[in-house]
Amino acid sequence: MSYLFPSFLIAQDSNRNPNTLTIAANSTAVDSVAVTGTAQTITVPTDANGKPPRIINFSSTGNFYVNFGTTAVVPTTTTTAGAASILNPGARSISGITSFSIIAPSNCIVTMEWYS
Repeated sequence: MSYLFPSFLIAQDSNRNPNTLTIAANSTAVDSVAVTGTAQTITVPTDANGKPPRIINFSSTGNFYVNFGTTAVVPTTTTTAGAASILNPGARSISGITSFSIIAPSNCIVTMEWYS
């Protein structure tokens, strides 16, 4: 395997052509219980050397919203100003972000995997 980033690996076939992207084991995982309609602020953790992770991967037992710039809200109207919360965001680069907000329209568990 060759490395794309320390946490993401690209496997090669017998002709050395890249053919599979694999995520390495995460360095930290955090679970948060998202309570209906209650925004939570999540602080980005640091490792033993004070270094924050570069990538986060979200998963959940239900729908949830994330906002990396302000307090997350469950949308009830159209937002066109560019500050809308993101539904079930998956993996994201979080370089330079120290905290973010999550909210859910109904109770669920949100798991956050952090990668350095």
